[in-house]
Amino acid sequence: MVSLDKGTLRIVRKIAGKTDYEHGMQVSGLLLPSEGDPDTFRFQTDVRSQEVHLAVASGVLDTRAAKLRFEGHASNVVLSRELYRSLPAEVRRIWDRFEPTGSVNVKVLFDEKNLFHLETELTGVDFAYEYGGLTLTFENLTGRCGFSAASLRLTNVQGLMNGWPVGLDGLVEDFDRERLSMDLSVTAEHVDIEKCKPLLVGVAPHTEVVYYAYSPKGEADVTTRASGGWKQTVGTLKDAGIEFEVVWDTADAGFQAVMDAYFDDTLIGLAVADGPIETPGTQVFKADCAVLKFDRNEPLENAVTVSVTAKPTYSANQPVYEVTA
Repeated sequence: MVSLDKGTLRIVRKIAGKTDYEHGMQVSGLLLPSEGDPDTFRFQTDVRSQEVHLAVASGVLDTRAAKLRFEGHASNVVLSRELYRSLPAEVRRIWDRFEPTGSVNVKVLFDEKNLFHLETELTGVDFAYEYGGLTLTFENLTGRCGFSAASLRLTNVQGLMNGWPVGLDGLVEDFDRERLSMDLSVTAEHVDIEKCKPLLVGVAPHTEVVYYAYSPKGEADVTTRASGGWKQTVGTLKDAGIEFEVVWDTADAGFQAVMDAYFDDTLIGLAVADGPIETPGTQVFKADCAVLKFDRNEPLENAVTVSVTAKPTYSANQPVYEVTA
């Protein structure tokens, strides 16, 4: 067993003979030689780098093959420029897109095959992001965020987006390209539909702004002589309409289905919910609808969109309002 007191460890990664990543750290802890292989060590250490204290619970160092793998944990890591300079290029590339501030708790996984993988717990992170001429400002984000060499995965991230409570789940990729690839579920509360319509439509090419309205029921007079002189009324048929706006994109299957339903006078099944349909407690309105309005909008500064109005139509499937169990 070897005890280290403020030793140094330098990680150098070379690709095609050129140094791709190099970083030095102060290390204190224990090196435990493996049985039968004097060149391989297990270690439990404290690593300090750029004011980050990383507690390594388990690691293996092969001095003969120059291979290293370890798992470490750090708490209350401040997202500073000093920390940025200590990160490998693939993580800095993600950082460059968002310029985050705040602090995180970190779990670091490293091996020579998969390189760095970071799992972070956000503890109040802020950033702003420019997309399609729009500025999205995120504040006080909490939740989990996983980084790998090519992707960023968000899990149960909560906070504010442009002042609205928002939830984010999903995957962001292609950080080496000008346009990111996003597969995100975004939920927001207390949103002013009219104010946020340009924002939501601009966030992603196929984002829809959807809301549904219930008009007053029809009425039937059921007054009897026993009413005591008061008119008595019961509700009859309910009237519901679904309105949304979508970017004009004939390559999108959803857009094409709505357009076909309008021009071919065919019905289309629609479901409108206040959250993920499979989540218990989600309120859902489902109906086979006729598309009654399909107005093309061509603003000077934003994308071409279509305003759509649909209402339940004659079908073997009755309209349903339900709460997911």
